[in-house]
Amino acid sequence: MLTAQAVLTTVTAIWLLFAMRSISVVDTSLACMVVGGVSLSSLPVGIDFAVEITHPVPESISSGLLMGTG
Repeated sequence: MLTAQAVLTTVTAIWLLFAMRSISVVDTSLACMVVGGVSLSSLPVGIDFAVEITHPVPESISSGLLMGTG
């Protein structure tokens, strides 16, 4: 079942795609800020899922590599 967080992240990401095609710097900047604010709460869930996938590797190493490359 989709949550409100997933719907907001999807809608704002689509808005960002259309805003980047426009000439307006303000619209693109505003879209980037909203996407960052909405999707920030899903970052720990994604890192936890990636740590679970890379199970034999210690948690500190895999999360450090994910944070460093992200």
